[in-house]
Amino acid sequence: MKKISLSMLLMILAFPLFAQVPLMTPGRPEQASVTGVNDCLHWSVKGVCVWEDGSPLHPKIATTLYIRHFLPDFVVSVFTQPDQDPYLPAQTDDRLIISLLSPLLEAQSGMTLGGGNQPLTLPTENKLHFKDVAILGNPGLVFFSQFRRWLLPSPVKIGMVYYSSLQDILTWRSGLAELDIKSLESLVGANTIGDWGSLYPLEGVIVGSNDYTDGAVIAERAAYITDHSSAEHWVNHSMPKQCSTKKGCGVSTVEINDKNTQWQLIFPVVNKRCEIFGESSSITMKGGSKDVPNDISQGNYAWLLWRKYEGCIPHEGHLIAKVKY
Repeated sequence: MKKISLSMLLMILAFPLFAQVPLMTPGRPEQASVTGVNDCLHWSVKGVCVWEDGSPLHPKIATTLYIRHFLPDFVVSVFTQPDQDPYLPAQTDDRLIISLLSPLLEAQSGMTLGGGNQPLTLPTENKLHFKDVAILGNPGLVFFSQFRRWLLPSPVKIGMVYYSSLQDILTWRSGLAELDIKSLESLVGANTIGDWGSLYPLEGVIVGSNDYTDGAVIAERAAYITDHSSAEHWVNHSMPKQCSTKKGCGVSTVEINDKNTQWQLIFPVVNKRCEIFGESSSITMKGGSKDVPNDISQGNYAWLLWRKYEGCIPHEGHLIAKVKY
């Protein structure tokens, strides 16, 4: 009898739950989360955990698996104009923020909330892009919570706004927060995301010829801000780094060029595979209006951010030992 992997089993069980949905309602990341299971979950057994339960006079010993896998914790949307967030649940908050902060920004600094792409007077196809970002808890986590006997529990709050560049209004638009050695390092090739661009400065402006990779670098910057809780930036909630049980389980941090975080494109199209930003060469990728689908040239994208989890499947009692293979 042919064996069925855990990833395939999850996809089979989930298939009846999701139907075709309009673009970027909560149903899109839910459906995409399940679609990405086969390539992005990477479930594996790495050891055994030993638990002690019962009374001191009558202790009971139990074991659970020590496992490693990824979960699609966040929806990260990147958009060219402040009112064009492709993820519909975020648009209500976006409009409120724009109405409140746009007059304040213009009065204090003379800056506006505009975005877009501007050509540069250089002998290249480079353009100066400015993009906004929003990071929300992924509604697709509901599906994975059904499999607590096999998966580690995510602590991410579904629908919660963890970061919005519209709230981080001054630093995201000025780049003044990173006028330090790290910004200087980016000028000489350090902190680069492959050949896609530089992590620093942590702002919404980037110069490049490929709109998709430029958008990806912007998404990576926002995720880094949210995960590392940069004091200079306005972050609503830091990315939690422990499983919700907080017993023998941890979550990877967001770092560039790192296999512990993966990105799955879900807008304008849903990609079944995950990628690590910067791993492929931007030279071999089409950019701007030459890319497919045609609406990719609008400059609005969304990804699921899959983070690596590693630890003990939860059990009652006290964790007394972990034996890793």
